[in-house]
Amino acid sequence: MQNILIIDSDLKSSKALKYGLMDAGYHAYYCLTGREGLAHLLKGHYHLVILETVQPDLLGGEILSIVRKTMKIPAMVVSGADSLQEKVEVLMAGADDYIVKPFALEEVTARVAVLCRRYDEPMASIPPSSVITCGNFMIDSC
Repeated sequence: MQNILIIDSDLKSSKALKYGLMDAGYHAYYCLTGREGLAHLLKGHYHLVILETVQPDLLGGEILSIVRKTMKIPAMVVSGADSLQEKVEVLMAGADDYIVKPFALEEVTARVAVLCRRYDEPMASIPPSSVITCGNFMIDSC
């Protein structure tokens, strides 16, 4: 079974997504802050990350940047913003998919299935240095 991490500060949305993904046969976990999510992502064995662009402590783009530098897993971005410019920026920054809130759970689970299917080597990691920095935020992954 594949492990999915949801990083979204909206508790109601996170829980709905978690239980919907679990009903679809995935192991799903959620974190309500960017820092907590990033720490779990760097420690855990996840096959996919779903992250909201706006977090109370770290922006989704910062998290996405760290994910792209340290691991090879699909990243789906969810956002309340339906701006073409934001979609393009996020996809160009490394997101594999972008979905606008509110969304149908069936659509998200279908997109998750597609992303998981496309990645042949789940949990493949690029050997990182022991310290990852993004702005003023530093994580020692050891």
